[in-house]
Amino acid sequence: MKAIILSVCNDVLSGRVINTNTRYLSQQLEKIGYDVVKTVVVGDDEAMLTNEVLSFVNSEYDVLI
Repeated sequence: MKAIILSVCNDVLSGRVINTNTRYLSQQLEKIGYDVVKTVVVGDDEAMLTNEVLSFVNSEYDVLI
């Protein structure tokens, strides 16, 4: 199973905050058999978030977190 992790946060995007959640989620997903093939960070912008979700819907990946 292939997974994507999508983080939504201006502070992570700018580097003001370290994205430790992605590391933790990747480790946990791998423990239960998922291969995290992509991580994405977008700012607090509805259009960018919509674009990433639609990209996932049209992809071969199984899970979007």
